[in-house]
Amino acid sequence: MDLTERAALQDDAREERRGDLDDDTVAQEFATVYGMIGPAAIAPISGPYRVADAELPAIFGGTLDPKESAYYLGYFLTSWNRLYHLYADARDAFQAPYDRTVAPLYDGQHTDDVIFAALPASPEELLTLARLNELRHPSGVLAAALATNDVSCAWTPRVPVRIYASHGDRDVAIDNSYLCQQQLTDHGAAEVSLVDVGNLLHPDSGRAGFAAALRWFGQISH
Repeated sequence: MDLTERAALQDDAREERRGDLDDDTVAQEFATVYGMIGPAAIAPISGPYRVADAELPAIFGGTLDPKESAYYLGYFLTSWNRLYHLYADARDAFQAPYDRTVAPLYDGQHTDDVIFAALPASPEELLTLARLNELRHPSGVLAAALATNDVSCAWTPRVPVRIYASHGDRDVAIDNSYLCQQQLTDHGAAEVSLVDVGNLLHPDSGRAGFAAALRWFGQISH
């Protein structure tokens, strides 16, 4: 019996006994049936894995595109404020007139082109001085939120990991990937490598990384 047939039988049996099963039992059965399915390798591509230690320093260090950084910081602050209450009033974060216009742009209904057209050319034109200083030197609630989220590489994969990134990326600094590699290694990952796909901008680095990852996965599967 192959895995698909086994899963189908388990699903049928679970349906028959659904009224007698609690959530923990269902979860245990699911793990039993599907536990054999797992990754043979992992290939993250051009991600902002370490916002506090890599992405924010690159934004304010001048190595990233300022217009792109304004876009990302607008999204970052708007979304995180809903979760972590970083500011009570938009005027505490955004300069006029953006204090009235930024939040509605990130409602899932506006295209990137529309959002870009409504934003200024740099973070310095978008954000208040106090907010800029806090992003340069995170403290308090922001620092705690960053520490909570900058953990995507703080674990121990048991399969090979190959990180793809571009030193020419002007959206996401390649230092994110170097720090991810180091963090995975520090957590005991046995095989972690980093491939610089070249002097490519963010969209092209994603495409190049995706193609390279597919080739690598194909080699592993054989």
